[in-house]
Amino acid sequence: MIFSIVLLVIALFTIAGLYLVLLERWYSQKSHKKFNEELNIDALTKAYNRRAAMIDLAKSFKFYKKYKVIKAIIFLDIDDFKKINDRYGHDQGDIVLQKIVEVIQNNIRNTDALYRWGGEEFLLICDGLRPENAMRFAKKILEQIKQVEYQVEDEKYKVTISMGISYFSPEDMDYNEVIKRADMALYEAKRNGKNQAILNIERAKE
Repeated sequence: MIFSIVLLVIALFTIAGLYLVLLERWYSQKSHKKFNEELNIDALTKAYNRRAAMIDLAKSFKFYKKYKVIKAIIFLDIDDFKKINDRYGHDQGDIVLQKIVEVIQNNIRNTDALYRWGGEEFLLICDGLRPENAMRFAKKILEQIKQVEYQVEDEKYKVTISMGISYFSPEDMDYNEVIKRADMALYEAKRNGKNQAILNIERAKE
């Protein structure tokens, strides 16, 4: 009888110990996942950050090289953002950044991803967005963003963005080349008067 009780107590302690080990492991995995997510998320806008962008660009490029899957790479930059910060303050600038992200997120698919590249510049990776549809998509984003009205005390103002679009090319050695093309397209959009999108498909035609 006593021996049976001892065995029962040992079994109970063993089960409890196993439960604690599994519970600790679950919490550890959960914490690790949360930590990794935080590493890849921009604290202000909740968009993915540049670190995540570079990881996903590398994966997208590798996938493109293997399967030739179309992916649009889009740079977006808020026009005259420094003037907004200088005139209305950085808190208002933060509101603009958050609103821009909200508008874009509401217009992209689950397969697309938005990243804060740095400052007022963002990056979009859009799966399967063909060049003939890219400008239509961009114009929709441009139009919705410039319709948003901001207010500081009695003063109201609106914001525009510029966009540069490009695609991976068979001749590309790495993803930095498509980044350069998209950045060149963005620069041209700025130079041409802002509030517009430029498509750069140089070297992207197969």
